[in-house]
Amino acid sequence: MTDETMTSDEHEEHVHPPYMKVFSILAALTMIELFIPPIIGDVTWLAVTLLVLIAIWKMKLIMGYFMHLAFDARILLLVAGTPAILASIMVIAFMMEY
Repeated sequence: MTDETMTSDEHEEHVHPPYMKVFSILAALTMIELFIPPIIGDVTWLAVTLLVLIAIWKMKLIMGYFMHLAFDARILLLVAGTPAILASIMVIAFMMEY
């Protein structure tokens, strides 16, 4: 067996995910969620739809970066995200019926 030394081209630098950036985006989305009901008023279906869409966006960020699915195979994100998105659609449908 021979020992081969790795050249500088073969070293891959480890890059940390942008946790603070994602946290800031999540905080901003939460602040937006707080102001949607007072601004929208009596149009509950619109408010619920906007809140669910923001929740889906937040879910994607959390699953992608804090659960590290953004760095794994896309099928894992699909398997984990599909039930959450279907549940969100069901909530919107039930709210429209209400």
